[in-house]
Amino acid sequence: MMASPLAAAGAAVVALVFYLVAGLPIALRLFPNRGLAIGFAPTIGWAAFSALALPILCVVGFGPVQAAALAGATLATSAFSLSRVSLRPKSAEDAGIPRLALFVAALLAIVPASALLPKETADGVMLAAPIFDHSKVAMIDEIVRSGVPAQNPFYGGAGGSALAYYYLWHFSAAMLTLVPGVSGWEADVGLTAFTAFATISLAIALAVAVAGRSAAAYWALALTATASARPLFTALFGQDVFGTWLSDYPDLGGLLVQATWAPQHVAAAGCVVVALLLLRDLQGADGWLAPVILGLLAAAGFGASIWVGGVTFVLAAAAVGAVALTKAELRGRLVVRVLLAAAVALAASSPILIELARTTALRAEGAPVAVHPYEVFGPAIWDAARRPLDLIGFWLVQLPLDIPAIYPAGLLALIGALRVRSVSHDARRLAVACALVATVSFGVSWLLVSTILNNDLGWRAILPGVIVLTAFAAAGLSRWTARPFNVIATLAAVACLLTGAHGAANVLSQNAAGRPSASVAAFGRSPDLWRAVRRQAGPTERIANSPDLFADVTPWPVNISWALLSDRRSCYAGWELARPFAPAPRAVVERDDKAFRAAFDGTAPAETVRRLFASHECRLVVVTATDGAWSSGAFAQDAGFELLDESPGAWRIYRFSARPNESEP
Repeated sequence: MMASPLAAAGAAVVALVFYLVAGLPIALRLFPNRGLAIGFAPTIGWAAFSALALPILCVVGFGPVQAAALAGATLATSAFSLSRVSLRPKSAEDAGIPRLALFVAALLAIVPASALLPKETADGVMLAAPIFDHSKVAMIDEIVRSGVPAQNPFYGGAGGSALAYYYLWHFSAAMLTLVPGVSGWEADVGLTAFTAFATISLAIALAVAVAGRSAAAYWALALTATASARPLFTALFGQDVFGTWLSDYPDLGGLLVQATWAPQHVAAAGCVVVALLLLRDLQGADGWLAPVILGLLAAAGFGASIWVGGVTFVLAAAAVGAVALTKAELRGRLVVRVLLAAAVALAASSPILIELARTTALRAEGAPVAVHPYEVFGPAIWDAARRPLDLIGFWLVQLPLDIPAIYPAGLLALIGALRVRSVSHDARRLAVACALVATVSFGVSWLLVSTILNNDLGWRAILPGVIVLTAFAAAGLSRWTARPFNVIATLAAVACLLTGAHGAANVLSQNAAGRPSASVAAFGRSPDLWRAVRRQAGPTERIANSPDLFADVTPWPVNISWALLSDRRSCYAGWELARPFAPAPRAVVERDDKAFRAAFDGTAPAETVRRLFASHECRLVVVTATDGAWSSGAFAQDAGFELLDESPGAWRIYRFSARPNESEP
């Protein structure tokens, strides 16, 4: 069935309560300002629990009993710890997060989640564009069915059982499906809402810490609700400016936009920021809790996003750690604690790390990261000048265009914090650490690219920097607006904020309305098809269907109805899903893509189709009236395919029986 808003909301509430309770006693121990601990707690709770739960459940097995026991033990331990810790601020001068700000943060978190829900109309069901990137719901369902380490639901070819992806965030969503009545799609929506809330709360806490005043929390909320200036830019200069004068790369966007499309990367960014704040104070922290939590945050960041929690974190940690080492009085203690954190991170991330190393070797395509400046300008610029201009255009054009409310104000406030000499030692160390995080974060996006399918590294690496600049922009605005003589700076910052708010309103309206297509009626009836498939297919059997089924429902073609509704493995889910997630070289995926399309077009020879399906472990085949194979009768006339069920004029389900020699590649 389609995702239910009520079930998704229930999953979000469960996630919020659980991770807040799990993280609050740790945050109260690690951060001196207890009034801000609640802002750090959701991120810490999610990271610590998820990073520990994955390797534990890899050993004892993933199931309702094991997961419930682990969650229950966590809640009991956290409740006991909270009973022994004072929730009152240590100092009456400590600024805290207003409760109203947290309530508004929860409301804002609904925005990215609502974009992922189906939009029912009189004609059928529509989806918004961001659901394209949530086709990974198939991973959530696979974890629920098969446990961890996660198996590959997208591809059944050579090496197909291995999943070439970082899946910790989706593992956490799979845990939420243990709540009665919550499906994989609903768990994805609920955890997206939680992730947005956790990251907004973190930005609020950091803003209040930098400003030293609670008013900064409301500015942080306003800033997180902004997006790109591209809609305004397009209205002024025309749509053709992108793809001609400027590149047609997707905009980098703010926190809410990124949380809508890629919440796993946003969760990793929160882990990176908190981990680096702990690294800054690691030498002076009391006891050994800080290095252990630092290690778990690093593992969770890596497990949620190799680009943000892996590449970006390692480079930023090297910078922050080097500065901390030069300032440390007890360097030996700092080194030992860093080594302990590294050991914890490696142990906790080992299930994903080992699989990623193995699948990277199977692909045999070289380094997944390359040096290439972010492409800012389009082909209208002279080729010889375009690449050098990209180097400065990233800072002067791309960032002001994509994060207009955050970048100028945040940069000015951060520079101002570094220049002021009268601030306390702790405030200066915080500013230096945040400056390093932002510099590395934007620098990675500026100069490095990921080479598998899309440039996810360039698009997501900016997220830790966005969190930091959001906090400093909010702190700066709270100070500037309190001083009447800063009228010009305040007006300029507010103008940038309104520009970003215009972009956010544009995105919100598109996501709320959904994307019209010719398939909305058929897509609305597709749950009946997949229910019939589940009746015929076992939990671990792979099915084949046309990769182009309902391709017009999303802005880019993807096998979306299978991903969201089937709750079964595919033997080939399509190029957009096999290429990033399958441990197969590009040439192999391209060959398979042509072969499967020919099979469902009805143009492939019967013998070729049988060998293809056998080699990819296809057991059931779904043919719809839109497939060429429906009218050609390719499957109906082959004795190797047994008709199991059908809806006249709509779909047929076959069971494929391979001959002994057909399983050979």
